[in-house]
Amino acid sequence: MEFADLIKTPKIDNVLLHYPGRPLQPDGTLCITGHHLILSWRTASQEELWLLHSSIDSVEKKVTSMNGGSITIKCKDFKTLTIDVIGVEECNNVTHSLECLSNLEIGRASCRERV
Repeated sequence: MEFADLIKTPKIDNVLLHYPGRPLQPDGTLCITGHHLILSWRTASQEELWLLHSSIDSVEKKVTSMNGGSITIKCKDFKTLTIDVIGVEECNNVTHSLECLSNLEIGRASCRERV
């Protein structure tokens, strides 16, 4: 099984990033590749945020309404970031993909059955 096979929703627009020490980052794009989570913004002055899946310690999902939810990512270097996503299905897909890609046991049944 390829890593890309575990990605149900590879790109989501209009995400909101909450990251300590940075101003609120609205109107972003979240992309998931086989090895990275990439967050970028439409303004030219903003940098992209690249996060290796292997640096993710845990992923938590909180559905806030029927319109979407929040994904909290806790990294192994103790950084925490929260991403607000529009759409419950997209929120569920991203959370599941990140849980599978950040876990060393890629072949486990729970990751394979949803693909």
